[in-house]
This record gives sequence, structure tokens and C-alpha cells, in this order.
Amino acid sequence: MWILLVRPTHFWLRLGVCTLPLVACSAPANTTPAPFPTTTTAVFPPQPPTLLNSSVSPKEELLNFLLNYSQQIQSLPLSVLGQELQVVLQHFKAEDVPKHRLKLVLLHGFAHISQRNDKLALELLDGVLQKTEAIDVNLLAYLRFLQRILLERVEAERRSQLLYNACEQRLKQERKERVDLLEQRSKLQQKLEALKNIERSLNDRSKPAALDKP
Repeated sequence: MWILLVRPTHFWLRLGVCTLPLVACSAPANTTPAPFPTTTTAVFPPQPPTLLNSSVSPKEELLNFLLNYSQQIQSLPLSVLGQELQVVLQHFKAEDVPKHRLKLVLLHGFAHISQRNDKLALELLDGVLQKTEAIDVNLLAYLRFLQRILLERVEAERRSQLLYNACEQRLKQERKERVDLLEQRSKLQQKLEALKNIERSLNDRSKPAALDKP
């Protein structure tokens, strides 16, 4: 009798252990997350990069400034871009420093195509690259990259100009040859008319002599 009482107990215990995971899996999950504590965060407008930063050297900060500035001028309207060019030009005339000079390089060489002047941008950039000892390594690599682009553009423009000049010279030569041919044709036409007139006059002279014969 003691054995019969023990076995059912073990049976229900084992059944409970086996079905416990199933019950846990089939139980509906609480999908409502616990609310987060609400906090008030102050939102500040983004601050423009400054050239005075204790953690970044002025040379590295100048590179960051140029990268940001090159992106900003791409989205400027043409009228605002022209105003920006005049302002930077005034600053450059007042103080010839790398920052103003390189801003002019970006405005003349990498802004709107109507403002593009690759030769002037290259001259301004060469003025900065003449003092490579005062340029950071990363900044120097960036400026060399700009220089390579400008050199390729200037060379392409030079080749295009040479091709244009050659084509224009050829057209002028063809026009001159055509004019010469027209003049020669006109002179030949005049000679032909003169010969015809001579022939008519000779025929007119020969007619009375033919009538006088018996």
C-alpha cells in the first residue's frame, strides 16, 4: 500500500516537471514595456567649427574647416555664392592668410561652374604649397589632391583651346579658299563674257562684207 501511494506521487511530480516548460511557453507574454522615466534634455543648435580648439591643432582644424566649407558652398544658390566670393575676396585683400586663400581656391575651382576659374585657383593654391613646412601632413595631402584636379582641368582646357584654335584656323583657311575660288570664278566669268563680246563684234563686222559680194 505504501508503494501505491509513492508511485502516483512521483508520477504527478514528473508530469509537472515535464509540462512546466510548455505552460511557460504557452503563457501570454506581457508585451507592454515598462514606461521609461521621462527626462528633459536641452537641445542646443549645432555650433560652427572654430579654429581655436585645445584638443585639435590649428592645422588639423583648418583641414576640417575646409572640408566643411567645400560641402557648404555646393548647396549655395548662385546669387549667394557670388556674394560669398566678394566677401572672401575682401578678406583676402585685407589679410593674405592660408584660410582666405584656400577659401578662394574652393570658390574659384570647386563651386558653381559659372564661377570657375581653374587657372586662378591653381595660382592661389601654389602660393600656399610653396610653404609646405608650415602645412600638416593630412592638410598637405588634401591640397595636393586639389592641385592634381586643377592641373588636370587646366591641361584639358589647354588641349581643348589648342583644338579649338586649330579648328578655327582651318575654318578660316577654308573660308579664304572658298572666297578665292569665288573670285577666280568671277574673273573667269568676266573673261568669258569678254570673249563672247569679242566674238559678237567680229560676227557683226563680217556680215556687211558678206552682203557686198556679187
